Amino acid sequence: MIQKFKVGDRVEFIDAKVAGLGGFFPPVGTKGTILKLDKNGDIDVKWDEGVRHSPLGWSCHATRIRKCNDEVE
Repeated sequence: MIQKFKVGDRVEFIDAKVAGLGGFFPPVGTKGTILKLDKNGDIDVKWDEGVRHSPLGWSCHATRIRKCNDEVE
């Protein structure tokens, strides 16, 4: 089941099959903040400091993340 997400949600990367693949996906457990959603299930996430990321966020499908309750430190 795909969770309902909204801009500003804190999320965690969970897809071990593609984790770290080609620099396009972070390691499992990496946390970030949703910047943008689209109707196809693609989500732009800005991963926390220390993780390679674009200032605009990386595109990621909703099935590769889950909500988390962590606050940005």
